[in-house]
Amino acid sequence: MPPKYKPAARRITAIAVGIPVILVVGYDLYKRWDSSIRTKYDAPMTTTTPTDENSPTAT
Repeated sequence: MPPKYKPAARRITAIAVGIPVILVVGYDLYKRWDSSIRTKYDAPMTTTTPTDENSPTAT
């Protein structure tokens, strides 16, 4: 390859290697963020307390 094309070849190689890495890492981070948001906000808002066998409200 002629020397005048070496910088362009380096840029093209960096782009060809970098885009798939960015896509995979970005998708993985999005899945983590999405699952944490879903877990945080899809949980029921009421809390229940376990009943004790000896409590007066237990049947």
